[in-house]
Amino acid sequence: MRDIKLAYPRFSLPSKKNDRDRLIWLWQKALGNGAYPEHVYQEALAVYMRDSTAGDSPPTPGDIIRACKKAIELIEQDPVRRKRLYEWREKKRLERERALAQDTP
Repeated sequence: MRDIKLAYPRFSLPSKKNDRDRLIWLWQKALGNGAYPEHVYQEALAVYMRDSTAGDSPPTPGDIIRACKKAIELIEQDPVRRKRLYEWREKKRLERERALAQDTP
């Protein structure tokens, strides 16, 4: 949220702590489904910033999710970052397999 506020001064954070906490929770719920590692979300914000123009509104969670697809394309072109992404994917795959095995009678 801080990065978005820095890049987009019009992005308003609620002044009341409870409202701010609720907004952060909503963003976490929208983005936190585990579809992407954190470094992809960070790259996605950079992609969104790169592609936006002066009059654009601050991003929504949906904008960041769409930018994640572009971010992955960029990450996969870099051997070092690609390796990190593939390691994360493998870790998630193994976690899913373990979870499925525990649920199987």
